[in-house]
Amino acid sequence: MNVVISVVSSLSPIARKQLTQNLVNAKNRGEYFSISPQSIPALYRRLNMQLKHNMALIAVALDDDAIVGSMYATFSHFPTRKNLAKFNKLTVNPDHRGQGIAKRLFTELEAAVKKQGKTVSGFYCHADNPARKLYQTMGYKEETRPDCSSDCLISLHKEL
Repeated sequence: MNVVISVVSSLSPIARKQLTQNLVNAKNRGEYFSISPQSIPALYRRLNMQLKHNMALIAVALDDDAIVGSMYATFSHFPTRKNLAKFNKLTVNPDHRGQGIAKRLFTELEAAVKKQGKTVSGFYCHADNPARKLYQTMGYKEETRPDCSSDCLISLHKEL
């Protein structure tokens, strides 16, 4: 498999449909707790508006014409947080895992947001998320509460 990673600033309707289905599938596999399947199409419509207004970027992993992984970053419009890129919804299809796609998505998206003048990236994950090890190897620092249980959200951040 020759998977190509691209960072884009717009989405075609077909790409939105593929991304929506990929996230619904991830939700159905139990990978996302904090989102309902019904809200996913609206999430990508909102992301598309943010992309049009230069308030977001998305990294996609393509195997031929199929999107097999993705992650996006949104930018704050608040003056005190203009340097922050918030990363969201890392997904890699199960048959494409173990090939370094998630790491490549992070690397490409970090480079792209840095070119946009962002100096900090951050996101949240659940305490029992198996990808926490990847996040740590990518240099992300965790901020946890002492009373954090397995369903608790952890804040992660990194200077770019």
